[in-house]
Amino acid sequence: IFRPQLLSVYTHDELALRCQHLWKHLLIPYDGSPDAIYLIEQMEKYAQTRAPGSFEQCLLVRVVENISRDPSVTESRLNDARRELESVQVRLEKLGLQVQSQVRQGTPVLEVLTAAEEDDISAIAVATCHRSNMLEWLAVRRINEDILHQLWFPLLFFSPKG
Repeated sequence: IFRPQLLSVYTHDELALRCQHLWKHLLIPYDGSPDAIYLIEQMEKYAQTRAPGSFEQCLLVRVVENISRDPSVTESRLNDARRELESVQVRLEKLGLQVQSQVRQGTPVLEVLTAAEEDDISAIAVATCHRSNMLEWLAVRRINEDILHQLWFPLLFFSPKG
């Protein structure tokens, strides 16, 4: 998914080059949800059959929201998130990918945007496994929808065929 405002200013050569590098360095927001697990499964499938020079590295980002006043609860949630991301990182590294993982604290969309800008990613991968089409997907408020509406990075959207 590319924003129309971006596409309208690209020349054909610029768009071709952009698409050529779309899979180079993906940001994968991961929250442990069924959608996130489905996305990792899709990344594994693609990594197994990818062309040379395609999908070389990814950044896994898990955001822990500030919802507790108790620092020990927050620290426990951060540690759980680190452990979970570590296991996902190992799965992807076994497929020859360079994988970095970050656990961030704050507002999910803002933290994903910050990570995308800091790490010079080429696209953000998102998925849904519960809705059969984009309109149904947009009807439910989740981080994927927030990313779609608020971030200008190209998105790779994964959804099983209905």
